[in-house]
Amino acid sequence: MIYLVYEILKDGKVIGFTSSNTYIDENATDDNAQYAVIPYAKDLTSANKVEINSKMPSISIQQEKITLKVGEKFDAKAYVKGLTYTGEDITSNIKIENNVNPNKKKETTQ
Repeated sequence: MIYLVYEILKDGKVIGFTSSNTYIDENATDDNAQYAVIPYAKDLTSANKVEINSKMPSISIQQEKITLKVGEKFDAKAYVKGLTYTGEDITSNIKIENNVNPNKKKETTQ
């Protein structure tokens, strides 16, 4: 489905719309806020909203697909990044559990 517009809500109230994948709240303060983004299609049907807490830290995957040679060392933490809502790097605080055995040949998705 192709989305035409995104409705932006802050603490349950509509504050704007955007047709791009970004939106800047020009009236944002340092207070904690709950944002919601609702996508609308051309026929005006909506999809599930995405909710975001303005002070919630974020974790992002830096690479979606990794190919390892048998026996090659694998460090899962090298492929993630964590940031506080102010942009402070907190990657070192991320705890990762994985069952990747680089000494066995197989295809797997995590």
